[in-house]
Amino acid sequence: MAGMTEEIERQWFAVDKWVVDRAEADLVCSAVLTLLRPRINLVFVDAYSDFHDSLSDEAAEAERWLLAKGALQRRWDSGITVQLDPTDNDHWAVLLRYAPWSINVDLCANSDPKAIATLHDCAGSVTAYLTPDEAANLAETVAAVAPVLPLDLLHARRRSERAAARSACHAERRSRIAKLFRRF
Repeated sequence: MAGMTEEIERQWFAVDKWVVDRAEADLVCSAVLTLLRPRINLVFVDAYSDFHDSLSDEAAEAERWLLAKGALQRRWDSGITVQLDPTDNDHWAVLLRYAPWSINVDLCANSDPKAIATLHDCAGSVTAYLTPDEAANLAETVAAVAPVLPLDLLHARRRSERAAARSACHAERRSRIAKLFRRF
């Protein structure tokens, strides 16, 4: 139909690893940020880190900049949800330096406060709302770190793993109880 754009089907994907290595975190964050930069128009960054004692000099400088920016935004806590403009190259540079260290980064599109990607717990958990092509691109970029899988698949796998662990625990408990009764 003339004048209508085709809606691209997206779904939630996740990097299938709890990333703690700072070099891996940098790679994953840079890949997500670079991939999504054309779609995002608003970023919220928490200027706090679980790795504060091991911040690189660049990350420490970025954290100070973010705290100062947050103070200007008159938030109740100058380090929480510091708003950045991804079209501003200075903001973008700070984001690239600090994202792997931040306890939370939300990437938003179309001025919608609902994130299309989240870099959580210093990149320990990374999720993004992607097309299949975007997911394939991200998977290729972060292949050395971890696979990129649909989030619903990860949730199903984890539910299955928890169920199997509970079942094994119950079987072990039944076995111990049976051994107790055999003694009598």
